[in-house]
Amino acid sequence: MTGLASAPVRAGSPHPAAEIVRQAELAVQEAQAQQALWITAMDALEAARKALAKEDFATADRLARIAIEQARLGIAQRSYSPLRF
Repeated sequence: MTGLASAPVRAGSPHPAAEIVRQAELAVQEAQAQQALWITAMDALEAARKALAKEDFATADRLARIAIEQARLGIAQRSYSPLRF
């Protein structure tokens, strides 16, 4: 993914937090593909990856969930008209 320095989490990582981080990666990729990616989603994913690498699983889980939410909100925002009539 463009703009994200850390390597993606591999499938089959042993801790459940790794799966949440993988879900966040997919959500961020989808938002990016729809040109709806918020910087906050990218930043949260990056921080989640770093926390996972340090085996701070609670923080990785929390940040990954934030990344997922921010990615979904970015996508949802695209359905709104930028102008009010």
